[in-house]
Amino acid sequence: MLFRPRRYVFLGDVPSGKSVVFSNHVAASGPVFHELYCPFKMRFWGTYEMTEDIKTSYKYLSDNYLHVKKRWPLFLSRIIGFIIVPFVKIVYNGMKLIPTYTDIKFFNTVKMSERSLDRGEVLIVFPEDSHDGYHDHLKNYFGGGFFAADKYGLKHDCDFMMYNCYYVKKHRAFIVDKGIPLSELKEKYGKDYQAMARAFCDRANEIGDTYRKMSRKEIWPKK
Repeated sequence: MLFRPRRYVFLGDVPSGKSVVFSNHVAASGPVFHELYCPFKMRFWGTYEMTEDIKTSYKYLSDNYLHVKKRWPLFLSRIIGFIIVPFVKIVYNGMKLIPTYTDIKFFNTVKMSERSLDRGEVLIVFPEDSHDGYHDHLKNYFGGGFFAADKYGLKHDCDFMMYNCYYVKKHRAFIVDKGIPLSELKEKYGKDYQAMARAFCDRANEIGDTYRKMSRKEIWPKK
């Protein structure tokens, strides 16, 4: 399953340059398959715990990801987490994730994002609120990606294209919506980044609801 191809369906242009893509997580599927198949130059945001020492990563992997989000029994989560954490760390290190912090250190996330954008890398952000697990119908998005893009745009006097992406797991397809300029979002929402996030979450659910009902042949037509 890991190496069966994933398809990107672009409803508009392909992200490039000063762009941010907001994608659902689908547990580990979203980051892993973006890393393997993404057709444009990009860099991820990822949970900071997996970028720190192995003890911190193990605690997050076993007690949070496997137990809370994946709903595994705690005893099993801790055993499996102990076994796989060295390998997961290798994968995360290879992805060169930008750690996303939830406190004042979030400004470090913003600074690292600026360096990636300067290199022409598209940011892929997973804004999903997954405190109670991962859901096909998304419950909420966080607004940090919009804040970071706005900070960069104001500093460098440039606009951004913001893209919605929904990974339809059963069809192995990333549906990438047409981009929206950040300036257009600011005209509507001002600097209410959380309102932007809610709008993107609603749109992601529309995309997911539509494409889950379609057949794979409709999404992957034969050439």
